[in-house]
Amino acid sequence: MKHISRLLMFLLITVSFASCDDYEDFEEDRETVVGFSRVVGSPNVNLAPGASRDKEAVVFVADVSNSERSFGIEIDTALSEITTDNFTFDAQAVIPANEREVRILVTITNNSLPEEQGLIVLKVVDSPNHVSGGRATLRASSN
Repeated sequence: MKHISRLLMFLLITVSFASCDDYEDFEEDRETVVGFSRVVGSPNVNLAPGASRDKEAVVFVADVSNSERSFGIEIDTALSEITTDNFTFDAQAVIPANEREVRILVTITNNSLPEEQGLIVLKVVDSPNHVSGGRATLRASSN
């Protein structure tokens, strides 16, 4: 019983010194974060020579705006393995007012795809007005 009393006293003292989190910084202005959230369907594309397939990638922005916003899309050359003669994509992602995401179209054409899967990696163009987030990764090969 003596140990239980000490334990209770210790807990009461500890709880009295524990502070609760405040959320004063919640309303602070934060930088806009924009990036790819996913590729619709499977990111794997296997094509016969000369064949094409369209894929959609979802661009997501972390905050909502009452005006339309446009973000540039580019190839992540450090990560991409497939040559640009094998794919095209929308160079701009236009997020409508009061929305948080939009789909862009990526068209993959087997002009010179390798037999083993290679990566196509897209990213949002860096800008001082936003923080670039996730990338869209597709895997393409010739069958």
